[in-house]
Amino acid sequence: MVNYKHWNQMTFNSIRQFFCKPNRIFNTESYVIVRTKRVYIFIFLVALLFVFISTMQRHRFLIFYTEQTLQNIDINISVFNLNEPGSTRLNGASQAWVRTTLYEILDKFHPRTLDTCPNQCNKTDSFCKAVTFDDWTNLINQSKISFVPLLGDKQYIYDFEREFLSYPPLQDKRELPDMTLSKVFLQVDKDNVSRCIINDVINGRVDLVDGYGNPRKTGGDEVRVWIVDTETKNYRAAGQVTDMKNGSYQISVRCLWPGVVKVYVAVAYPREYLRVTMLQRRVGNSRLIAGKFMNNETEEVTVCWGQPDVPGRPCLCNLTSTNRHPFYCGRPLDKRLSCDNFKATMSLSKIQPSNVTLEEIALIKSVAVRDIKVNALRVNIKILVNNKGSLPQLPPCYKTSPSATWEMTKPKGYWSPGGVWTSLVCDHSYLTPGLALDCLRDTSIWVFGDSNSLRLYWPLQGWTQCSTTGNGAWPQKEVCKNKVNNITLTFTPHEYPLYLGPTWTNKLPYDGVVQHIDAMPSNGKIIVIFHYYLHVLTSHLSFAELRLRSVTAACKRLLDRNPDATIAFRGPHVASLDCEINHTISGDSLGTFYFKIILNVFKDLMNRIIFLDGWDMTIALENAYFHPTDNVPKFHINFLLSFMCNTTGYFRRR
Repeated sequence: MVNYKHWNQMTFNSIRQFFCKPNRIFNTESYVIVRTKRVYIFIFLVALLFVFISTMQRHRFLIFYTEQTLQNIDINISVFNLNEPGSTRLNGASQAWVRTTLYEILDKFHPRTLDTCPNQCNKTDSFCKAVTFDDWTNLINQSKISFVPLLGDKQYIYDFEREFLSYPPLQDKRELPDMTLSKVFLQVDKDNVSRCIINDVINGRVDLVDGYGNPRKTGGDEVRVWIVDTETKNYRAAGQVTDMKNGSYQISVRCLWPGVVKVYVAVAYPREYLRVTMLQRRVGNSRLIAGKFMNNETEEVTVCWGQPDVPGRPCLCNLTSTNRHPFYCGRPLDKRLSCDNFKATMSLSKIQPSNVTLEEIALIKSVAVRDIKVNALRVNIKILVNNKGSLPQLPPCYKTSPSATWEMTKPKGYWSPGGVWTSLVCDHSYLTPGLALDCLRDTSIWVFGDSNSLRLYWPLQGWTQCSTTGNGAWPQKEVCKNKVNNITLTFTPHEYPLYLGPTWTNKLPYDGVVQHIDAMPSNGKIIVIFHYYLHVLTSHLSFAELRLRSVTAACKRLLDRNPDATIAFRGPHVASLDCEINHTISGDSLGTFYFKIILNVFKDLMNRIIFLDGWDMTIALENAYFHPTDNVPKFHINFLLSFMCNTTGYFRRR
């Protein structure tokens, strides 16, 4: 709540500055009590002030909770009345939207990375005093981090970014979708039962209604649909959703097994929440990393991140050349340390959201729940599936083009008892451990990514029957070998940023994914699996796109020179449980937008690279965890191997 007492504690100069320079934002904590009544203009301005306060009390406000600094603009606690004409906005509300590029953004921050950058700051600044991990943790916990915006108020890279940031901030929670008032319509008989046979598709519509009972007039909400059998709850599949851009959503579900089926419809994230999530990346609020710089004389800890708007130091260490992708740390103030002394990292505490309204704060806290059904609409319609009809007979995966794996029509498969996933893309049931082992003879397998990639590496250990001397501890590189069959399996983590937990981890000595792929030979069987998701989506999506484009270019070079190379990209999955303090900085809330980028980046290689889709599978599972059940990576590996192994052994596609 705004403390209005501060508004009566301003000097004459502060009042004059406020009314004469409305675009300047001031620090309310610096005001002192003024009691003089001798100047008529002071009395007049005080009267205006009380009128201003009473007006503020009748409206809702946008409250900026944290400080930001960019180009000598200091932004402390500020209150903007968004309901009045001509309201002040950060960098000017009347400014037209301007498209920019990631390279222009990096160029803007380039002066902070130069040796000539004056790495000095005011000794009274708390950031100058922050030189240890505990110092930075205390600043974060006290919400004293000064964020540096990555983009200007009206700059954008993606069209969807401009669209969502054009929506006004949430000021009334009753404007959000109301799960009890919103409606779901399906094709039903007179008894309110929808009947079908196996492989039928049932269509319907979702009409979202706000808390006032008014229809939502704009789309952009992330609506999810899935079906579950009512008897065992083990048969599960995702449904298809199409945003009509008018508050309604077309939905469809496919009848895949006999019995009674329940339909679930949930608003995973309303558009108001997605707007806040995008905003946090732009203003520099996300998961940060502590970087330790040390030598024989001293050590110092600064803040690191995957984009250059790093807070806490005037100058930056640009570690991109060694990391192989953008990665920056605040430059140590101690002149005995240089950027070459970067030695270790540790995850910092979660950061409170910034540049948000009170209603948006409440919304952020409400979405960090374990059970997606909390956000589900009431659907009182049953689907009765008759045991007639049948699913189409699918071709084996080794006879299927990888482009089929990129089809976005749902469902792409379904779960059945025992945690078994049956693909609706191609038949993978013929693959046995013995057949796979024979197929993988004389093969080098590389897995790149995060801990979810490591969970692909583990089932591959079983398929290859390899042995390792390592302990499999994340995030270390590990090599597993089957010398009898000449199989080598290697896991290597992707580049920073990597969030490695609350203990110091030495700087990882591994090269980038691109460099590994480019070093692979032009002959011999090779499998490459790579995954970029939860660690890289803490940055602006353009940084994730940059990684994907560089890796896919390397993949094309490998495929062009080696006809026995098989490549797979493991896509994102739904994962909402974590970061309860500020859920916008992690999880799957940007997943659907990341999907758009993925499809665009891979469009020319879809017939050559296999897509391992976890989104469909985890929606059906109602997954909330960063690491889904082991059945997900287990199927992914089975599915991948089915594309290169036929019923007699290795199948060469080219």
